[in-house]
Amino acid sequence: MYTDAEAKAVERFIEIFKNEMFPPASSILFTLSPTGSLTVGFSKDTSIPEARNTVIENKALSEAILESIIGKNGVSPAAKQSLAVRISELLKGHEKKPDG
Repeated sequence: MYTDAEAKAVERFIEIFKNEMFPPASSILFTLSPTGSLTVGFSKDTSIPEARNTVIENKALSEAILESIIGKNGVSPAAKQSLAVRISELLKGHEKKPDG
């Protein structure tokens, strides 16, 4: 169901990106909380954003954004592959190193 809350969340989402330009290798980080908040952060280089640009409190929008990225009919295969590579690199950085 699309309510006034969803309309306001979509307007806020659009506003976040309205005046932004993302050069190649920019990063946009979407974080979904268990309560349904969507946190958005960006960097203009290859780094992972450390600060958030905004938080939108709307579970329906949060789930729609996630679905559009990794869902069955989500973004391009190249974008999914890029996401998989970045996640893999992050996970490798958190692996325990053997004692030695």
